[in-house]
Amino acid sequence: MGFWRFEVAQRTSETLFDRSLLAAALAISRDVAISGGDALSPSTRDFVSDAGGGDLFYHVTGPGGIYITGYAYPPPSLAVGRARIG
Repeated sequence: MGFWRFEVAQRTSETLFDRSLLAAALAISRDVAISGGDALSPSTRDFVSDAGGGDLFYHVTGPGGIYITGYAYPPPSLAVGRARIG
């Protein structure tokens, strides 16, 4: 029974985290469309930081790998722990 409960809790946690990442990606895409790729709104920046549990460095590319917005490269101290979304 304990193992089953652990599995259910883990799946629930993963689902909630995935939804948070999706919401963050949608918020970033909205701001990119509105600002032409120049900046994120303060509310989106706060949401992304909250969803990620701290500072989140993102990089958005379009078709063919063309840079659209975000950080060209993550800060050197964080390059090891980066995750790719999309």
